[in-house]
Amino acid sequence: ELMDRLAASPALAGPELTFLRARIAERRGDIAQAGTLVTECLRELPGDQEYLDFAVEVGAALPPRAREIRAERAAADALIAQAYRGGRVSSD
Repeated sequence: ELMDRLAASPALAGPELTFLRARIAERRGDIAQAGTLVTECLRELPGDQEYLDFAVEVGAALPPRAREIRAERAAADALIAQAYRGGRVSSD
């Protein structure tokens, strides 16, 4: 399959390669492996939003720093939403 050949390419390395492998595992129905791999990605890049979203999607364990970042972003989003609802921020 094309994805397998891409995953074996020397052009990819590090968390990007690991994330590709996680996506391939998820497509094949191996959710546990996908979770393990995306958790590995988040150990290196805990604030990567795409990795965080995918980790949540597959129910992966988040490393401590990734959990903190996710919580901080959720709190910021909640404050922004509250400000919009309260009319303190224009939606323009």
